[in-house]
Amino acid sequence: MILAMKAVSASTLRAQGQASNDPTFTSMSFLRHYMSWCGYAFSPGSVIFGPWFSFDQYLQANKLTGPSFSSLFRDLLQSAVSCFIACACIIYSTYLSSIIQASYFLSFRWINAYVQSQSFRFSHYFVGFFSQAMHQAIGFAAVTNPKS
Repeated sequence: MILAMKAVSASTLRAQGQASNDPTFTSMSFLRHYMSWCGYAFSPGSVIFGPWFSFDQYLQANKLTGPSFSSLFRDLLQSAVSCFIACACIIYSTYLSSIIQASYFLSFRWINAYVQSQSFRFSHYFVGFFSQAMHQAIGFAAVTNPKS
């Protein structure tokens, strides 16, 4: 389903580019367009958890991310921090909440309900932070935080 949505996004952008005689898309050969679409469709930053970004934003991210060491280091550092927070969230969601729930002195009904809701929330935080880490690792942070 995600691949179908990405194919519609890329074909819509391609049709709009041909209708407006945009030189970016009219000069793009079939093989180059196909390889760009494969990179967009199978990008590990969005295939697993999302979030959605259009083909145009993907092409813009490829143009903005250059081979500079400082931007690469910054993106990888931000990705590592987000991945560390994601790991902390999944550890709390899976292990620490079950330890709190299994303790005998905290066997009240409302505390158990609170612990279960915390487990659900922190597994959602894991998905969010892991998705952010994947986007930053592929260089998508350059689109959301452009250089001044």
